[in-house]
Amino acid sequence: VLIPASTTTTGIDLANATAVLEDDILLGGDINILRPKKAIDAIFMAHLLTHTKKFEIARKGQGITIIHVYGKDLASLDVLVPTNLKEQQKIATVLTTADKEIELLEQQLADLQQEKKALMQQLLTGKKRVVVDG
Repeated sequence: VLIPASTTTTGIDLANATAVLEDDILLGGDINILRPKKAIDAIFMAHLLTHTKKFEIARKGQGITIIHVYGKDLASLDVLVPTNLKEQQKIATVLTTADKEIELLEQQLADLQQEKKALMQQLLTGKKRVVVDG
């Protein structure tokens, strides 16, 4: 599980964990790499850290211009995890599905807002007229 180690915005932006499911990859610097000591599903852990521990991770950020969060600070997080790996995987599947649904709905909202903006522009320029039934 990867968590950014620094940002130039706010500490809340550091609290975005990502599960890496590939082997033999190269990573750049400025990343906290979390490797659990026991059987924990990486996707489950990424969801848990990103959503449940988001504000706690953000509070651990240090700095003014560049905000850092260090591995030793992340090691002090108390995290409750179901001991059953299958249960973790089922929870992770539900949360991943919900995240995808939210992303889809956010994209649809952005598309509708863009369409509204275009229609409003046509109204303001007179290309379209509003007909009032009276």
